[in-house]
Amino acid sequence: VHVLWVRFLLAPTASVLLTHQSVYHVARVRRYVRYLRLRQIYNKHNKKNKKQGPASLFFIANRQILYNNNTVEIFRGIKMPAKTVNDIVALCKRRGFIFTGSEIYGGMGGTYDYGPYGVELMKNIRNAWWNAMVYSRNDIEGLDAAQITNRLMWKYSGHEASFSDPLVECKKCGARMRQDKMRDQTKCDNCGSTDLTPPRAYQLMMGLSIGATADGEINAYLRPETATTTYTNFKNVLDACPHKLPFGIVQIGKAFRNEISPRGFVFRMREFEQAEMQYFVHPDEDEKYFEMWKKIRMDWWVNTLGIPASRLRFTPHEKLAH
Repeated sequence: VHVLWVRFLLAPTASVLLTHQSVYHVARVRRYVRYLRLRQIYNKHNKKNKKQGPASLFFIANRQILYNNNTVEIFRGIKMPAKTVNDIVALCKRRGFIFTGSEIYGGMGGTYDYGPYGVELMKNIRNAWWNAMVYSRNDIEGLDAAQITNRLMWKYSGHEASFSDPLVECKKCGARMRQDKMRDQTKCDNCGSTDLTPPRAYQLMMGLSIGATADGEINAYLRPETATTTYTNFKNVLDACPHKLPFGIVQIGKAFRNEISPRGFVFRMREFEQAEMQYFVHPDEDEKYFEMWKKIRMDWWVNTLGIPASRLRFTPHEKLAH
C-alpha cells in the first residue's frame, strides 16, 4: 500500500488574510464605507477649488488613491503591499489577527496567539478544508489523535534518532544557528566570526516527563507531526469504518517542533496547526492518484479560498522531512 500525503499549515499568511471569503466580505463593507468618506472629501475638495469633471488622481494623507467617476472599483481596495515581514506583523496585531505569544512577559520566539479575527479566520479555513476533504467525499475518514504521545512511538518510527537539525554555535558571541540555513557555513551570521563549534544533531521533538514516578526522565513527546498518529490508528479506523483501496484518513491538529531559530513570523513556529491527509492506494496506481490530488487541492486553493492561481505553485519535494 502506498500513501499519498496532502498537507498544509493553518498559518494565515498575508495572501490568505486578504482573500478568505469570510474576512473578505467584512473587509469589503469597510472599504465601501471608506470609499463613501473619500468621495465626500473629494466632492468637497472639487467644490472648494471649482474643479469640473472627474479626477483621475486624488491625494489624501500623502497616499495616491486612484479615483474614476465612471468605473469606481470599490471592492478591490487600495494596493499597499508590505515591504517587510515586520509590516505584516504590525498589521496583524493592529487588526486583531495575530499577537505575539506571552507578549507582556517579553514574548517567546516561535509562538503566537490568534486574536478575535485570527481565530475566526482559522476556524473558517479549518471548516472549509474539513468540508472539502471529509463531508463531501465517501472515501475519507476523520481522526483527532492525542498530542502527548508515548516515547516508544517515536523511537520505533525513527524520529528519535533522526528527526534533528545540524546545530552550530559561535564561540565568540554564543549565537546558535542551523548550519544548513546559514548564509556562509564558515562564518557566524551574527558577528562574522569563524570560530564555530562542529555541527551536532539537535533534537527537534519536545520531550516530556509524564507521571509522578518519571523523575525527570523523558518518557513522552509532544507530537512533531500528525502523520505518525494516523498510521498508528490505521487499523482502528479501518475496523470502525471498513474501506477498500483507495481511501484516506485526515487530521487537523497541533504539532510541536523545537526549532533552533524560528523565523518568518507564522511561517516557522514551535507550535503550529496542521491539516493533513494520508491517502492509501495500490502501488501500481500511486502516480494516477497523485496527479488527481494535485488538481483537486489546487482547485480548492483557487476556487474556495480565492487565492490567485498565479501565486501558487508545486515545489518538488527533494529534501524529505525525515
